[in-house]
Amino acid sequence: MKNTQRRKKTFAVLIITLTMVLTSVVPSYAANGFMSLNQAVIYLRDALLAHRTEVTMNIESTVDFRMANATRDFLLYPAFSEDIANTVTAGGYLHGIWSRHSYIVRQGTNNRWQITFKNIEYKTTLAQEAAFMKRLETVMDELDVWPMADYMKYLTIYRYVTEHVNYDYDAYQEFLDNYGSSEGHETAYTAYGALVEGKAVCQGYSALFYAMCRYAGLPVLIVTGQALGDQGYENHAWNMIQLGGLWYQVDATWDEGRAVWAQRYFAKGTGTLPGHIFDQRFMTEEFHNKYGLAEGDYVETEADHQRVCRFRDVSESDYFYHPAWDLSELGIITGTNKFTFSPYLTMNRGMMITLLYRMAGSPESEGENLFADVPEDAWYRDAVVWATEEGLTNGLDEERFGPEETLTREQLATFLYRYDWLGGEEPPLAEEDYLSGFEDGDTVSDYALNALNWAAGEGIVTGMPGNLIEPAGAANRAQAATMLHRYLN
Repeated sequence: MKNTQRRKKTFAVLIITLTMVLTSVVPSYAANGFMSLNQAVIYLRDALLAHRTEVTMNIESTVDFRMANATRDFLLYPAFSEDIANTVTAGGYLHGIWSRHSYIVRQGTNNRWQITFKNIEYKTTLAQEAAFMKRLETVMDELDVWPMADYMKYLTIYRYVTEHVNYDYDAYQEFLDNYGSSEGHETAYTAYGALVEGKAVCQGYSALFYAMCRYAGLPVLIVTGQALGDQGYENHAWNMIQLGGLWYQVDATWDEGRAVWAQRYFAKGTGTLPGHIFDQRFMTEEFHNKYGLAEGDYVETEADHQRVCRFRDVSESDYFYHPAWDLSELGIITGTNKFTFSPYLTMNRGMMITLLYRMAGSPESEGENLFADVPEDAWYRDAVVWATEEGLTNGLDEERFGPEETLTREQLATFLYRYDWLGGEEPPLAEEDYLSGFEDGDTVSDYALNALNWAAGEGIVTGMPGNLIEPAGAANRAQAATMLHRYLN
């Protein structure tokens, strides 16, 4: 029968062709033209991400690449490692779209080698990968998982996969009938097939779940092994997720089509996930030490259903926790990506003017751009034109605004002070000298005296360790968010 567990729960193990040609030709290279082994792994990862069909690397390493499986164990598999996964489509995802290759090893002297991977094949094209990413961005924006706790992020993604992907029985039948062939059904083994085409085998389910979690900044793995179907144990792929410091297993393929309340394979422990056995590489002491596997199922808590700050690099113990959360909810400050705030990234003048522009409601302006260093297509162009019209800035000089230059703490205070008096005249200097209470209060620039004194008096600036105000110090995103938050409150 077409809908048997056996068919639904099995993935095709594609036949990987690894052809090695070993030659004793000693190439002549300059000493500085060789990569370290780690550099070579990164280079190979990037080449695979670019879907290159041939990659040559000159490597200096004590590894003897004449050994069986040496290129696989020291180059190829490390290129798929989660430790160096720098994009949604790296790591386990990249391993899933790579199909096969051959290679040539050339031995030199003094531990020098030339390794060429050739005839590299992929299950997707670059155009398909671009279509997948475009669709992924749309889906993730629609799901809006960012303000959810991790448990609900995972569960929301899991529900999407189980509800929107259909099992590709034709691809599975091709595998059965033709001894592991994927001819004509390669995308069934990919996240592209699962998301864009809407059908996949378990490799596609697990790849899509992986990519969606990675897009949300969530820890996730793709694991493989054996699953118990109608005809016994068969090859299978599923995922692992991290909650509360432990790793749990999820199997979207086995929960495909089930009602939400009936989902049985989400956040399961190693002792409670029936019919699943890891491949040997996931059963080593090294793997278990690196990824603490939970024995029992994850138990929901009240906190799992509460809204949280969307930024994963902002914790409740950070002084900027509420500023980052509140300003992001108001649309005033955004992350460096969907889930990263980058609190210690230095602000520049263009960023700060843009924040004030958003605070003002991003009003339309018909003014003229007066600065040569503000391109007409720059993301901060409208903010700078508005700020110039409103008198928030006169630029660094008549031709330069300096949008990419580091924002200092006294510049930040000055921008905010002028913003506070939009449409009015600048008030006189406060009667009390708040700056004299700081060890370096006498180092404030003349143009910023009034502004920084006001900011100190209002509690917007509270100083730095050592009772310093550091007027010329670089302002980072955490400090800018905190000062804006204090001002708004």
